[in-house]
Amino acid sequence: RAQPLARTHIVRSKETLASISEAFYGTSTHESVLVSANGLDAQGGSAVVVGMPLHIPSSSFHRVKAGDTWASLADRYYGDRRRAFLIVESNRADPKVPPDTDSELRIPYALPYVATQNDTIQRLIKRFYPKSKDSPPIKRFNFLRRNRLKRGQLLLLPLPHLRLSKTLKPLSNDDLASSTTQGQQRHQAQTQATSKLKTLRKQLQQGTFLTSLEPLSALLQNQALSQRQRAQTHMLLGIAYSAFKHTKPAMKHFTKALRAHPEVKLENWAASPAIKTTYQKAKSKVARERKSLQTR
Repeated sequence: RAQPLARTHIVRSKETLASISEAFYGTSTHESVLVSANGLDAQGGSAVVVGMPLHIPSSSFHRVKAGDTWASLADRYYGDRRRAFLIVESNRADPKVPPDTDSELRIPYALPYVATQNDTIQRLIKRFYPKSKDSPPIKRFNFLRRNRLKRGQLLLLPLPHLRLSKTLKPLSNDDLASSTTQGQQRHQAQTQATSKLKTLRKQLQQGTFLTSLEPLSALLQNQALSQRQRAQTHMLLGIAYSAFKHTKPAMKHFTKALRAHPEVKLENWAASPAIKTTYQKAKSKVARERKSLQTR
C-alpha cells in the first residue's frame, strides 16, 4: 500500500509531545498518536530530547484520475478494497457515484498499531479518540468481531480527525509539506465551490437568472474545480442564458458541460421547453462528435 503521509520535525528546546501536538494539530490531544507513530514508550510517556526527529502524520490528498474507483483508492492507500468506506465518508461522497475526475480527496491517516497486553477496542478509543462523538470504525476497518485484542496483533487505526492545523506554515524546503498544503488548499477550494454551486442553483430555481451570470462566470476561472463541478457550472450558465433566449451562449455552455462530463443531465426544475430544446441540440452535437471519434 502507499506509504502514510508524514512530515519530519526536529525537536527544539523546551518542546514536549503535548506542545508539538498543539503546534501541528491545534490540539494537545494527539500526543498519543505521536507516541505510537514514533515508537516511543507509551507507558512511561517518554520525554523527547532536543535534536530528536519526530514523524508528524496527517491526512494526505489524492487528485482523482480517470479510472480511479473508491475500491482502487482503498486498495492503494490501505491495502484492502473493503476499506473504501473511510474515504467515501471522509469526503461526504456517495459510494454509488464514482469519484469525480480532478477532485481532490482527503485520504485519512491510518496509524499502524501493535496491540499490547490487555488492549481492547474501548481502550484504544479512549486513547486515540478522546473527543470522538461517534464510535470510531476500528472494528469495521480491521474486519474484527470482538472488542478483545491479542497481544502482537497488528491493526490500522483510522484517524479521519487527524488534520494539520490551518495556521501551520509549510516549510519552504519541505516538498512533502508543500504538496500537502497544496492538496489541502485545493480540497478546501472544491468544498467552497460545491457550496457556491448549491447557492447559485437555488437562485436560478427562484428565477434570478441575471444576477447569477456573473458569479457563475467567475466560478469557471477557479482552476481547482473538478471535472463534474466545471460541467455543473457550464450547465447552470446554459440554463441562465436559455432563460433570456440567448441561444448561442446557452448552446456553447451546454456543449462544454456535456464534453466535460457526459453524465451531467438537465434537472427537472429547469426543463422548460426553450431550455430543453437548446440542451437537446447540444446533446445531439456532442453525441455526433463522439461517434465521429469512434469511427476514425
